[in-house]
Amino acid sequence: MTTSLLSFHQLRDWLCCPQLYAYKHLHMLPDYQHQAEQERGELLHTLITQESLGQSIQPPPDLVELWQNYLNGMLPFREYPSHSEWSYFFQFKTKGMSWGIHGRFDLLVYLPDSLLIIDWKTGSHSLTDSWQMEWYAWCCHRLRSALNISADLPIQTQCIYLKDGRTQKVLFQPTELEKHEEEFSKHIAQLNPKEYAFIPNPHSWQQGSWCERCTYQEICPEGIRYCHERADFAV
Repeated sequence: MTTSLLSFHQLRDWLCCPQLYAYKHLHMLPDYQHQAEQERGELLHTLITQESLGQSIQPPPDLVELWQNYLNGMLPFREYPSHSEWSYFFQFKTKGMSWGIHGRFDLLVYLPDSLLIIDWKTGSHSLTDSWQMEWYAWCCHRLRSALNISADLPIQTQCIYLKDGRTQKVLFQPTELEKHEEEFSKHIAQLNPKEYAFIPNPHSWQQGSWCERCTYQEICPEGIRYCHERADFAV
């Protein structure tokens, strides 16, 4: 059975709209709208990796404030064992398919009463942030043996928005994560690139169609219908 690689961002984009998935992950078109934000985030993660290796850090002028906010955000966790920029991979099977689930945790902290997943956000709040953290918690739940944590240890997630220091926390019990596995399994089973039909099918969100916030709006036949001023949210 062939194994197909799958990340959270691929699954998220597929559920937002199959055409969005095709543009970004099959045709590999640049994310025009969020390129600068992505480059800033990638640079920050490079600095974090260098710091974890004991290197001296001199952030560029446009990252000085974010870097200082990162250092302040790290202070409460430096006394605990942790993994920084920890890449993960595990196999997950749905009917007729084998998936290689992969990604990276910004920071894993072994607290006395839980495993904490921290995600550093350099941009603004996104409507899919909560779902992303559910995904990360579920991945850690699947990786308990590799992470050397007990079967009954709660898993906690925390988004830290470095622009303003705002945080978003959730604590997951193992029984909750088993339910999330059922949900993710259903979503993953719907995604089969071998049978992909290039048909725009934008899902709705609170204020309208996904087209209104899609970076490929102006080149997509369906998106052109929504070519007007959009709410300022990141996909």
